[in-house]
Amino acid sequence: MLVASASERIHSSETLNRFEIMRFFGVLVIFLWSWTAATVANTTPQTSRAFDQLSAQAKKAADENRLEDATRLYTQALVLRPKWTEG
Repeated sequence: MLVASASERIHSSETLNRFEIMRFFGVLVIFLWSWTAATVANTTPQTSRAFDQLSAQAKKAADENRLEDATRLYTQALVLRPKWTEG
């Protein structure tokens, strides 16, 4: 049949969303795993504000299922605060 049924489209969409979520967390885990303990955080007030902004933007992007943006923003936040356990 040339036209997919509604249930086939929903199932396909759910599979794609699961794949995107798994890919996001896979990239995040690989990045965190490769992170070295030698990285030192810069803790100036400007850096602290930048970190707060990046972490808030990353959370918002993840909540909105913009996983590539979230990964990029979490990565930038981790550069500023490498021992951040929530990121």
